[in-house]
Amino acid sequence: VPVQLAVAEWPSWSPDGKSIALVGALSDEGRKGIDRLDIPKDIYLMQPGDLRLRLLVPKVTEARTPRWSPDGRWLLVPMRFDEARMGLWLVDASSGHAYHLLQTSGDVMTVSWSPDARSIAVLIERWKFGEQSGGQPTGLYIFPTPDLDRIANGGNGK
Repeated sequence: VPVQLAVAEWPSWSPDGKSIALVGALSDEGRKGIDRLDIPKDIYLMQPGDLRLRLLVPKVTEARTPRWSPDGRWLLVPMRFDEARMGLWLVDASSGHAYHLLQTSGDVMTVSWSPDARSIAVLIERWKFGEQSGGQPTGLYIFPTPDLDRIANGGNGK
């Protein structure tokens, strides 16, 4: 399926099948090969029927697969802005407001909602360079889902 993006990655279907969330860039800035990995990206929603993209979260330095909440209202997205580590963000699928949920000493690699949306599983990778140690170890962590209504009605967003 052709899309109007120079770079497209990490697609994820909504639970009702009416939208696909994906990460992409409109331009590859003339870069080739692995140099394209560092291009700033945006998060989009695409309707599979007409293939039109709707910008959801702009100017993301890096993002991984968005995961839809079971009710299709929210997306959990491992992403980072600027030079920060990959954190866990909650994105309102209607407004695109992004709420920072988790920052760690490692990188958030992937996430998943429990079927009842009461818990979130987060895989965190702690990269070891040289003799650095300490901080949060690599592992799978399970967190209770925050109060989504409270977040939607006044949480701190980006």
